[in-house]
Amino acid sequence: MKLNLTKAEYKRLLDVLEIADWIIASREAKETPRTAPYKKLQQKLFTLAKEHECEDLVEYEEQFRSYIYTDKFDNESPSMEFIQKYNNDTFWDELIDRLARRDFILEVGQEKFEKLEPIERYKGISRYEDKYDKEFRENGLSGIRI
Repeated sequence: MKLNLTKAEYKRLLDVLEIADWIIASREAKETPRTAPYKKLQQKLFTLAKEHECEDLVEYEEQFRSYIYTDKFDNESPSMEFIQKYNNDTFWDELIDRLARRDFILEVGQEKFEKLEPIERYKGISRYEDKYDKEFRENGLSGIRI
């Protein structure tokens, strides 16, 4: 299969690859068998940079024996804006969800919680989610103390 991309589309593809790589491998110090196929595909797509007149965005780095993004890509790509928004939204969603779940379990007990129908769990957790959502929207983390 041959995929024909314009220069603009290839640039967007580089952005998408950066976002995907951040999600897949940003917390991994080294490549793993699980992440290797994605890195291999990314490298294959990077080899097309010159063909798409984007060699100023991707370059081969002998030290790493792989293609990497250039400083120009890092400075101009909107990918980090998407990543930062995703990280911020995920942080608040996870914090609210985990605190709400914890508090509802403390209210009813672990054993009873596990026996509840899913809809009843959802209703109980939702009460706490609403409370935390309101608190964090109004005060951020300023009310959190350990």
